[in-house]
Amino acid sequence: MKILWLPSWYPEPLDPFNGDFIQRHALAASIDNEITVIHVAPYKSGEPSPIHRKTDGLTEIIHYHKSADSRNPLRKIQKWLDYKYKLTNLIENHIRENGIPELIHVHVPWKAGIIASSIARKYKIPLLITEHWNIYDRVVKDGYEQKSFLFRTQTKKLLERCDRLIVVSDHLGRSIQGQVTDRPYWVISNVVDTDLFHFTSRTHRQRFRFLHVSDLSEVKNPEGMLEAISLFFSEGHDADFEFIGNLDNKGPDLADRLGLDREKVRFRGIIPYPEVARSMRDSDAFFMFSRTESFSCVTAEALCSGLPVLASRSGALPELVNENNGILVPDNDVKAFSKALYRMMVENFPKDPEGSSRENCIKFSFPEIGMQFSRIYRSVVDDKLSS
Repeated sequence: MKILWLPSWYPEPLDPFNGDFIQRHALAASIDNEITVIHVAPYKSGEPSPIHRKTDGLTEIIHYHKSADSRNPLRKIQKWLDYKYKLTNLIENHIRENGIPELIHVHVPWKAGIIASSIARKYKIPLLITEHWNIYDRVVKDGYEQKSFLFRTQTKKLLERCDRLIVVSDHLGRSIQGQVTDRPYWVISNVVDTDLFHFTSRTHRQRFRFLHVSDLSEVKNPEGMLEAISLFFSEGHDADFEFIGNLDNKGPDLADRLGLDREKVRFRGIIPYPEVARSMRDSDAFFMFSRTESFSCVTAEALCSGLPVLASRSGALPELVNENNGILVPDNDVKAFSKALYRMMVENFPKDPEGSSRENCIKFSFPEIGMQFSRIYRSVVDDKLSS
């Protein structure tokens, strides 16, 4: 099937991690379908060259529009008009050259979904939306209910009128139903690159090593993790802790204020994706203390690597972590999290690391996720033919 993808987030040279999980979804869907991704990304100065590339069933078209000063309302309007003009022209050119696609698939409805909805109506093409954003969880600052009236009304309209609403976790679907629309949804998890994240036998080391990977933003609760680690050390326990991710969010400063030994609590910053996989293979356990998660790709990657996972019982994390592959603790309970760090060291998690890895590698693989997309695509086309 020929399917046009219009993501609001997508990785490109200026922001290589923005929606990289959407790109992996595209790769999965392209196994049995012809997927064309069209994305318009912002730039601040020196407009980059457009990107046109094709790999097997996936074509990626990425152009750029001028970013706006968020303090200037007129510039924000101009930014939107520039984005709309460029994306609409790219879509229309694609349709003229390649014909009308069978489906349009939007990832993150704001703001690509607004243009996609207009195109879908014009050409009478079914519209699917996959939502990834965690803004529908009320613990998120600047969440859906705090957004502008325009954002809320446009998002609600798109989610209610699309032909299929897809989410990456049941938690996200239920959160949308609780705040936006009670319509049914389909769950398709994010993808793990199992060529990188897979089980390998671990050599015994003298010191237990914990790993955390995230952007260390407020929703990831870095202060809670570091307070739990401080409590862990104060009770006479010992281990190494490694943080991978954005250093702009003051994690190292907070560690210093807590007096943590920086030989035992290390911050590596942002590293290439293959090095993240290598760090997982070199670690003994993974930990995540988020206030919410719409999915958590890194947790799925840790499970595919055969690592036990210690996580908060928040967001979608209980859909990934269970008593066989890790430990769940109450949300934001620093004492419980600290005690669970020690328990993770002395108990046998997961009970069958190789089996746990194998199960999750199948569950989150490109072929499995691709097959789930194809099923939904066929069901939408069948509905159109029978109507």
